[in-house]
Amino acid sequence: MSFDPYEHIEAYVENTLSGIDRQRFEDALESDPGLHIAIENLPKAKKLARSIIELETRKHLRAARPGTSWWIWLAAMAAMFVLTLGYFALHPGKAATPEQVFAALYIPPATVAMRSGSEPANVLDSAIHLFDAGQYANSELLVRRILDSDPSDARALRYLGHLALQKKDYLLATTAFQHVFALHREPLASEATYLLCMIDIIRGDLELARDRHRYLVNSAHQPGEDKMALLANYLR
Repeated sequence: MSFDPYEHIEAYVENTLSGIDRQRFEDALESDPGLHIAIENLPKAKKLARSIIELETRKHLRAARPGTSWWIWLAAMAAMFVLTLGYFALHPGKAATPEQVFAALYIPPATVAMRSGSEPANVLDSAIHLFDAGQYANSELLVRRILDSDPSDARALRYLGHLALQKKDYLLATTAFQHVFALHREPLASEATYLLCMIDIIRGDLELARDRHRYLVNSAHQPGEDKMALLANYLR
């Protein structure tokens, strides 16, 4: 049977895993930032589970009729506790794997290329055209050619970051977007901050992500209410 670390989070936290399973869990922990998030959220999940059980208990007590077998009610409550705790405590990280965070939060760059008919107008325009067509390797060659001539070209740095994200090179993406932010050109700086925040969440650095989120909250160039709400949800 395959080993699913998300089913052993509580045992790992309580230090009750066997030696082999603990080693498997720690191996998974090194490669899965979502697992760190799940461990961090376990106390909140337990608290939420207890709250749900308390509400359900009160509801059933109010609805209980004389003569109802207490052991049937107790068994139902126990089953509900197991199911609730299992869902909220053991699986929060499954909704926050790197792939799922990326799918939920990533915003591709809006096309800003200036074309005459169907012909690209310049090198960056050609790079953008290739990016939009999914030809990322060729697009990156052109972007890097621009940056060789002008390392502070904000739009080229922006696309270098997006290209890095396509191949899950989060180190390169972080470097590129940090350079964009340092140039303080809006709305590119806010877009870079948002994407850096997403990368921080993927890598499990929630404190840094919260710092960037505070910057975004005060920015006039937020990505949109839906994405900001999703971002805030990951940072709770």
